[in-house]
Amino acid sequence: MTLTKVITFSDIQTSDLNYFEPNQVGDCYKFCEDRDIDYLPVLDDQDSIYFRDISSKTFQRQIITEDRKVNGSINIFENQMLQRFTDNYLLLVYSGTTLTGVVHYSDYNKPVVSIYLFELFLAYERSLRTLLVIKGLKNSDMVAYFVGLK
Repeated sequence: MTLTKVITFSDIQTSDLNYFEPNQVGDCYKFCEDRDIDYLPVLDDQDSIYFRDISSKTFQRQIITEDRKVNGSINIFENQMLQRFTDNYLLLVYSGTTLTGVVHYSDYNKPVVSIYLFELFLAYERSLRTLLVIKGLKNSDMVAYFVGLK
Protein backbone atom coordinates (compact mmCIF):
# COMPACT_ATOMS: atom_id res chain seq x y z
CA MET A 1 0.00 0.00 0.00
CA THR A 2 1.54 3.28 -1.08
CA LEU A 3 0.13 6.60 -0.01
CA THR A 4 0.07 9.05 -2.88
CA LYS A 5 -1.39 11.98 -0.99
CA VAL A 6 0.22 13.94 1.80
CA ILE A 7 -1.75 15.89 4.35
CA THR A 8 -1.43 19.62 3.81
CA PHE A 9 -2.29 22.78 5.68
CA SER A 10 -5.25 23.25 3.37
CA ASP A 11 -6.59 19.97 4.76
CA ILE A 12 -6.52 21.11 8.39
CA GLN A 13 -6.92 24.89 8.22
CA THR A 14 -9.85 26.82 9.63
CA SER A 15 -11.16 28.71 6.64
CA ASP A 16 -14.37 30.16 8.05
CA LEU A 17 -12.72 33.30 9.37
CA ASN A 18 -14.05 36.42 11.00
CA TYR A 19 -12.20 39.61 10.20
CA PHE A 20 -11.25 42.65 12.23
CA GLU A 21 -13.58 45.61 11.66
CA PRO A 22 -12.10 48.96 12.79
CA ASN A 23 -15.56 50.46 13.34
CA GLN A 24 -16.67 47.49 15.51
CA VAL A 25 -13.70 47.06 17.84
CA GLY A 26 -15.89 46.31 20.88
CA ASP A 27 -17.86 43.61 19.08
CA CYS A 28 -14.66 42.13 17.66
CA TYR A 29 -13.09 42.07 21.11
CA LYS A 30 -16.14 40.36 22.65
CA PHE A 31 -16.22 37.82 19.81
CA CYS A 32 -12.55 36.96 20.41
CA GLU A 33 -12.90 36.95 24.19
CA ASP A 34 -15.89 34.57 24.08
CA ARG A 35 -14.00 32.14 21.82
CA ASP A 36 -10.50 32.60 23.29
CA ILE A 37 -9.19 33.91 19.96
CA ASP A 38 -6.06 36.06 20.03
CA TYR A 39 -5.83 37.25 16.42
CA LEU A 40 -8.12 38.52 13.69
CA PRO A 41 -7.02 39.08 10.10
CA VAL A 42 -8.03 42.17 8.17
CA LEU A 43 -10.08 41.78 5.02
CA ASP A 44 -8.64 44.74 3.12
CA ASP A 45 -5.06 44.58 4.42
CA GLN A 46 -3.26 41.33 3.63
CA ASP A 47 -0.12 42.53 5.46
CA SER A 48 -1.69 43.03 8.91
CA ILE A 49 -3.30 41.04 11.66
CA TYR A 50 -4.83 42.37 14.84
CA PHE A 51 -3.79 40.96 18.21
CA ARG A 52 -6.27 41.02 21.11
CA ASP A 53 -4.55 42.92 23.91
CA ILE A 54 -6.08 41.75 27.17
CA SER A 55 -4.51 44.52 29.28
CA SER A 56 -6.06 47.34 27.23
CA LYS A 57 -9.14 45.38 26.07
CA THR A 58 -8.51 46.45 22.50
CA PHE A 59 -6.45 45.30 19.52
CA GLN A 60 -2.91 46.00 18.44
CA ARG A 61 -2.04 45.96 14.75
CA GLN A 62 0.86 43.67 13.84
CA ILE A 63 2.59 43.27 10.51
CA ILE A 64 2.41 39.70 9.21
CA THR A 65 5.96 38.43 8.89
CA GLU A 66 6.99 35.65 6.52
CA ASP A 67 7.52 33.24 9.41
CA ARG A 68 3.77 33.46 10.17
CA LYS A 69 2.81 32.52 6.60
CA VAL A 70 2.53 29.00 5.26
CA ASN A 71 1.54 27.74 1.83
CA GLY A 72 -1.61 25.64 1.96
CA SER A 73 -0.06 22.93 -0.21
CA ILE A 74 2.81 22.19 2.20
CA ASN A 75 2.88 18.88 4.06
CA ILE A 76 2.00 19.54 7.72
CA PHE A 77 4.84 17.24 8.81
CA GLU A 78 7.65 19.15 7.07
CA ASN A 79 10.73 19.26 9.29
CA GLN A 80 10.67 23.01 9.97
CA MET A 81 7.03 23.06 11.13
CA LEU A 82 7.80 22.23 14.76
CA GLN A 83 10.04 25.28 14.99
CA ARG A 84 7.49 27.41 13.13
CA PHE A 85 4.81 26.49 15.69
CA THR A 86 7.24 27.02 18.55
CA ASP A 87 7.77 30.57 17.29
CA ASN A 88 4.09 31.24 16.39
CA TYR A 89 1.28 29.02 17.60
CA LEU A 90 -0.98 30.43 14.88
CA LEU A 91 0.05 30.40 11.22
CA LEU A 92 -1.75 32.04 8.34
CA VAL A 93 -2.43 29.76 5.39
CA TYR A 94 -2.08 31.18 1.89
CA SER A 95 -2.74 30.09 -1.64
CA GLY A 96 -0.43 32.37 -3.57
CA THR A 97 -1.03 35.79 -2.03
CA THR A 98 -4.58 35.03 -0.87
CA LEU A 99 -5.28 34.23 2.77
CA THR A 100 -7.32 31.02 2.80
CA GLY A 101 -7.34 30.23 6.51
CA VAL A 102 -5.45 29.86 9.73
CA VAL A 103 -3.90 26.87 11.43
CA HIS A 104 -3.20 26.44 15.13
CA TYR A 105 -0.93 23.69 16.43
CA SER A 106 -4.02 22.10 18.04
CA ASP A 107 -5.38 21.50 14.52
CA TYR A 108 -3.04 18.51 14.41
CA ASN A 109 -5.64 16.85 16.69
CA LYS A 110 -8.29 16.89 13.97
CA PRO A 111 -9.67 13.51 12.85
CA VAL A 112 -8.24 13.96 9.34
CA VAL A 113 -4.73 13.92 10.84
CA SER A 114 -5.43 10.79 12.90
CA ILE A 115 -6.82 9.04 9.83
CA TYR A 116 -3.76 10.02 7.81
CA LEU A 117 -1.39 8.74 10.51
CA PHE A 118 -3.35 5.49 10.78
CA GLU A 119 -3.02 5.03 7.00
CA LEU A 120 0.75 5.53 7.30
CA PHE A 121 0.95 3.02 10.12
CA LEU A 122 -1.14 0.51 8.15
CA ALA A 123 1.08 0.93 5.08
CA TYR A 124 4.17 0.42 7.26
CA GLU A 125 2.69 -2.71 8.83
CA ARG A 126 1.79 -4.19 5.43
CA SER A 127 5.25 -3.46 4.09
CA LEU A 128 6.81 -5.06 7.14
CA ARG A 129 4.67 -8.18 6.66
CA THR A 130 5.72 -8.35 2.99
CA LEU A 131 9.36 -8.11 4.01
CA LEU A 132 8.93 -10.89 6.56
CA VAL A 133 7.29 -13.14 3.95
CA ILE A 134 10.15 -12.45 1.52
CA LYS A 135 12.58 -13.48 4.28
CA GLY A 136 10.61 -16.73 4.78
CA LEU A 137 9.22 -15.85 8.20
CA LYS A 138 5.70 -16.77 9.32
CA ASN A 139 3.23 -15.68 12.01
CA SER A 140 4.63 -18.35 14.36
CA ASP A 141 8.06 -16.69 14.08
CA MET A 142 6.53 -13.35 15.09
CA VAL A 143 4.73 -14.93 18.05
CA ALA A 144 7.94 -16.64 19.18
CA TYR A 145 9.81 -13.34 18.90
CA PHE A 146 7.29 -11.37 20.94
CA VAL A 147 6.92 -14.09 23.58
CA GLY A 148 10.70 -14.08 23.92
CA LEU A 149 10.64 -10.35 24.77
CA LYS A 150 8.80 -10.90 28.03
